Amino acid sequence: MPPISGTVTLETAPTALLRPIATLNTPYIAGQQLTVTIDLATDLHEWPVYGGALQGMLVEQYIPFTAPESGIRLGDDGIRAYVRNTLDQPLRDVVVAYGEQFVALGDIAPATERSAPWPFQVTQSAPPPPGVALENLILRDATTGDPGDRQAALQSTLIAAAVRRGTMPSAPGPWLLAWLDQSPVDVAVLPPGAARRTATLLVDRPTIEASGNITLPPGWLRPQIATPGLESCTGNMRGDALGVVPRQAAFTVPLQLPDELATVQATELTLVLESLAAGARWPNTGVSTELYNWQAQRWQSFDYDGPGALSIAEPAPYVEHGRVLLRMGGRIDEARCLFVAASLSGVIP
Repeated sequence: MPPISGTVTLETAPTALLRPIATLNTPYIAGQQLTVTIDLATDLHEWPVYGGALQGMLVEQYIPFTAPESGIRLGDDGIRAYVRNTLDQPLRDVVVAYGEQFVALGDIAPATERSAPWPFQVTQSAPPPPGVALENLILRDATTGDPGDRQAALQSTLIAAAVRRGTMPSAPGPWLLAWLDQSPVDVAVLPPGAARRTATLLVDRPTIEASGNITLPPGWLRPQIATPGLESCTGNMRGDALGVVPRQAAFTVPLQLPDELATVQATELTLVLESLAAGARWPNTGVSTELYNWQAQRWQSFDYDGPGALSIAEPAPYVEHGRVLLRMGGRIDEARCLFVAASLSGVIP
């Protein structure tokens, strides 16, 4: 936070791309229009800084780089995340995430592998609903407060830049997130004595490896809220859970597994339907609830008014290529914001 306004110069590689940071949920807001003057002939970039304002710059560059080995294994022994550090420097605060769930593996030294079980497999606690910001979950809201933890605010901004898709729901991943002590992207700040704070985030897509019997907690079979014709809404105490605006006229909510799990032969399926809107009243009657039977190619009605769990006795006909179609209507519009979660068990042939 400079005491007075002025200009600093950044020197980068010719292929680097610079973007000013102005993320609304962190203190890195200049309160001014951020512009950068780029001199392609010298790779020097003039950056105006404003007195009393936290400002940040994101530097991106394509370089040859071999990512660490990482993945999520699903099978008879449950779900585990693993990372093997193939770099010549430590990986700090390593996280493997899918959706709003993650495994924290801590620091991993070079030529070392660490693994840990996936959360919410044997606990009765519910995972965070779709829409909760992954950066807040990982950093445990360290960015809140005034002014908050500035390093955490910087880290939060970088994670958000990696996983968010503008106004669309965040991409579920999977994600490997780790911090590096030494950045492969070289940035010099001129004059050399200028104070600065930096962070280097390594982002990669772990593999998903599945075989045998699998059991998926809520958060893997995910509602596709961005489907055309659906309108999203937010609910819960913090207003960050993402749901669907229900209507009296029949509407369809698709749920989808990751592509790597699309061959699952379902043996158990439970849907949990709730209202997340403050002050909403779930109707006790007059709700139509249907699932699409892919084998019979027709909709199947269920005796369910909700809210709560809907257990499907024989789920195989309702799961096709990792996809489930839920259709509702009637008085469900009184719920105002519909939250859909699902747990699933099955066999990967």
